[in-house]
Amino acid sequence: MKGAKRFEWELRQWFERTVAAGGNGGGAQWMRQVLIDLVTEIVQRTPVKSGRARGSWLVSDQGTPRQWTPLDTDGTATVRRALVTLARVDAVGPPISLYSNCPYMGRLENGHSKQAPNGMLAGAIVAVSALHARQVRAA
Repeated sequence: MKGAKRFEWELRQWFERTVAAGGNGGGAQWMRQVLIDLVTEIVQRTPVKSGRARGSWLVSDQGTPRQWTPLDTDGTATVRRALVTLARVDAVGPPISLYSNCPYMGRLENGHSKQAPNGMLAGAIVAVSALHARQVRAA
């Protein structure tokens, strides 16, 4: 649990710095795009054997989601589900939760899969942060 709390803190710090950097004035539309990019990157970095892990990512604006998720080998359905929730995001709305109900996701994040030896989350945050930092500098 200590690792999850640290990750949550790091993600919050990164997001606050990113919004403060002023993408589209730090508005809801830009924030939504950052979240969409982050979720998409995490889903695409998730290793695939059966599609269970990739399909297990859930996004919620109402606490931790508890629902069954289908197999998703290419990530399209998982990202589409996330988009439904993220469409409701605004700059002052409730916190957004990204959650996986896959029982072995912790092992995957800790490098258990050769497809993602460094996990998914930290690399996705770095990639999306770099993408949006370039966009802010170019604006």
